[in-house]
Amino acid sequence: MLAKLPKASDSKEAGSKSGSNSTKRKAHVELTSAHLCAAGFEAAAKWVLDDKGIKLDRAVPSGQAVYAFAVAGIVKYVGVAKLDIKRRLYGYKVPGPTQKTNVRVRPLIRTALEQGSEVEILVAKPLGGEWNGLPIDQVAGLEAGLIRRFAPPWNVQGTGLQYATVDDL
Repeated sequence: MLAKLPKASDSKEAGSKSGSNSTKRKAHVELTSAHLCAAGFEAAAKWVLDDKGIKLDRAVPSGQAVYAFAVAGIVKYVGVAKLDIKRRLYGYKVPGPTQKTNVRVRPLIRTALEQGSEVEILVAKPLGGEWNGLPIDQVAGLEAGLIRRFAPPWNVQGTGLQYATVDDL
């Protein structure tokens, strides 16, 4: 049996800074790369600095996946690759102007690396399924559940939270 992830009842208050305004949000218990690995995620690669910015230190698997970026062992971002994880991660290396998440998160990755932190990429590939004959997207559901329970600081879509900045490293 896989290890249980920490419960939301272990939560604490945390401040999120944006300029001179400070907003409080409930920061659920900190999610670690060890928690995710115990639950079935695999360490797929690490972000490293290169002369053009950032790159992967090795090839990653292909296909649909849920992925997480962990800085010094603490999960900072959880995302989903609905088509292919290789293509999704490439978008962080070379983001297009319309790829808002990639454009926003890439400098956070780079800053963490410049500060000497390790940025690990963890990947899970849950199988599809059905509920009463209806399809279930377990990839999207896992991503949503992790974001809801743990509120990683670099995740902001649909939360009404301030954007993460380099101060949130």
